[in-house]
Parts: sequence; structure tokens; C-alpha cells
Amino acid sequence: MRKYIILKILLEFPEGIIPVEISKRLGIALPNIYFYLKELSSENLVSKPAGGRYILNKTNKKTEQILEIQAMTPDKFHKLVSPNFKFVLEKLCKKLKIERSDLLASDIGTIEKICAPLRVVLKISRRPTIYSLKLNEALVSALLNYHDLKPAFCILDFQKMIDQLHLRKVEDVIKPVKSESEVIKMCDKCYSEGSDIFVSKTGQFILDERISGLLTAAERINKEYVLFLESLDKNIQTTIKDQWEKRYIYNTNSIEGNTMSQEDINEFLKTGKEPQRASKREIFETNNTLEALQFLKIKLDEDISEELAKELHFIVQKNIAERSGIYKNFYNYIQPNSPTTPPQHVEERMKLLMVWYKENKNSLHPFVLASGFHIQFEIIHPFADGNGRVGRLLANHILMQKNYLPVTILEKTKQNYYRALENRSLPQFLLYTLSSFIEEYKR
Repeated sequence: MRKYIILKILLEFPEGIIPVEISKRLGIALPNIYFYLKELSSENLVSKPAGGRYILNKTNKKTEQILEIQAMTPDKFHKLVSPNFKFVLEKLCKKLKIERSDLLASDIGTIEKICAPLRVVLKISRRPTIYSLKLNEALVSALLNYHDLKPAFCILDFQKMIDQLHLRKVEDVIKPVKSESEVIKMCDKCYSEGSDIFVSKTGQFILDERISGLLTAAERINKEYVLFLESLDKNIQTTIKDQWEKRYIYNTNSIEGNTMSQEDINEFLKTGKEPQRASKREIFETNNTLEALQFLKIKLDEDISEELAKELHFIVQKNIAERSGIYKNFYNYIQPNSPTTPPQHVEERMKLLMVWYKENKNSLHPFVLASGFHIQFEIIHPFADGNGRVGRLLANHILMQKNYLPVTILEKTKQNYYRALENRSLPQFLLYTLSSFIEEYKR
């Protein structure tokens, strides 16, 4: 295992590092460091150019696979590429459903401490405990490729099992729930009248002169800013992107009531030290949003889908809500006068939204597509909580897939943002979003 920890250190030093420094960092005797480096060299994972510094050999296919895994799990990738982890993965590949009784105590420890938190496996039953390898995950696919493993079941088998599990949850959705009668009546009426269908109206949308001008300005500023970034040193680019992530995390969570300041978030993400006045929920929200941003980098080539929305919601609400990644089972609303789709009709409306997205993703301007999608997503309000955070992330995912920079909805202008959503006005929302985008990047 230790030689893979050395790999982790080498990734932190792209220019290379000498064995003495590795020894100091790990507190391991220098002869042992040389032994591990020799093993890594024999596997063609590291090389030693002139100057005595060891570097990662990025021309090796295995190294490329390790880098892919490292991008998804920067803190634990060295554990995932080890032979010990492969041993557990082999067992999970043998059957679609593997019972706890089929595993060693050490296997269970690995599954509970590493696999489950990273969603490599899904616990499909608690008593008896039954696990399943999560074949629809990019990380699982990368791990199987790296370890040269092939499961005894396919993605269709896995999806069929998930669908059957979902059917057992339908009863939860249609059970009577404790909601204010006015809200239930308001949302039911909204659905029966079709008022919760917004995207159908985008076909008649015509760009006026003001919005056309803002779109042109946004396109120009986007190109200029990308060229500006590309002219900078890689380390400076990374610093700027990190600063954007911290600013985005502060604003998107602050809009929803998180009291951590920008300084709190900067310090916490830099040092890991929790601010005294921050609640556990606020800490989870900060960590989860960062993880969600990293997750979407991995998924950049993946189109918007219900599965992606659920995965994103699971990450955003992890350790916060019991029903993370699951559609709501009670009535909710955005603002007192903004009804949403009733819980029993969420899946129907989400499928309609995905059809609209696929039909228009290559014809509508990216900002129109992202804005229309976001408004419709918020009208449906598919989850019990976290809809705003997930909706904003998905809208940015659409923009970034079309080579646009992501936009930050600022906490200080949130009333304008909510007003555009409440009015269900695409022109108003575009005016707000484009103005925010131009202001963010023209500097």
C-alpha cells in the first residue's frame, strides 16, 4: 500500500521529488523508499530523469488510468489502485447481489469505509446486508478498466434491479403526507391546468434587441476571458479556478441560508479548520458543493439526464437529508405564490423536461437552453430540498458543455433571481443571468 502513497506524493510534485524528501514526508526509512520506487519503476509507473528526482511516467497507459481515478477521488485514489482493493472488487464482480456472509471482515471494512462513501457499491438491503457493484458510475468503470476486471453481470441487469427497488418506494410517494391544505390545493391546480409546464413556451420565444445585445456581449467576453486564462501560467489558472469555486460555493449556499462567510469558506477549504459558529449542516453543505463541482468536471461529456440530476442531488444533500438522490414525497413550493409539481407527478414532468432538453440542446442558444431548463426544473422542484443548488449546477453544466464559462448567482442579487423564477419569465431570467455573467467576467 505504501508504494501507492508514494504515487500520491509524486502527483503533487509534477516537477519531481527526491527520495529523501519522500522519506521525510512519510516518516519511512530511506532504504524502504528506494525499494518502493524500484517496484514502481519496474511497473513503468515512475521514472528517474537526470537530477535524481523521480517523476510520474505519464506515457504509460496504467498511469493514464491512475490519473483518471485520481481526478475523481483525489484523496483516496491510492487505496483504489492497490492489489488489496482489487481483491475486494473481484468479489463484487462475481454476482449482481453479494451478501455480507460471503465476505471477509476485512472486505466489509473496505466496502463500508471506502466503497460505500465513494458510491462504488450500493447497499441494496440492510437486513440481511446485501451489496451491489454500482455499474452506472464513471468511477466504477475506470476502476474495472485499471484492474482488468469484467463483472458477471451487465449495466442492464443493474438498472433492472434499481428499477425494481424504485417500485417498492412508490408507496412512499403516494402516501398521504402532512402538508398545508392550501399548498396541496395550489399545486394540484397548477398541475391540472398545465401551469407547471414552462418549456413548451420557449418555442414561441423571440430574442428582442436588448437580449440579443447581451448575448453578443456575453459571447465576446467569454472568448476574451478564455484567451486570458490560456495566456497564464498553469498554476495561476488553477488558482483562479479555485478562487471561482470558493466564491461560487459561498454564493450558492448563502442564497439558501448558509451563514458561513466567504472568509470562513476560504479558510475552511484551505486548512480544514471548521469555523466555531458554523453548524454541521453548513460544513456538509460546503464540502458537498465542492464535491459536486468536481463531480461535474468528470461528467462534462455526459448529457443532462434524470440519473445525473439524482446523482448530483445525492452529493449535494449527502449527510444532510435521508432522501438524498430521491424525488420528493410531499408538496412544496418555491415562494408562497409559486406552486410546484405535486410529488406523484414529478417523474412524469422530469421525463418531459429531459425530452425537451434533448430536442433543443443543439438548436437553442446555450444561455436560452440553460435558462429554460433551470426555470422548468425549479417549477417542478423535484426534490424535498436542495433544488436551487442542483438546478444552478445543472444550468452551468449546460453552459460548460457548450464551451461557456459557468455563471455565479450572487447572494446580494438573489431577490432579482427569485423574482425572475417566480414570474416564470424567460426574458427576465435571461436579462438577469446574462447581466450577471458579463459583470462576473468583464473584470
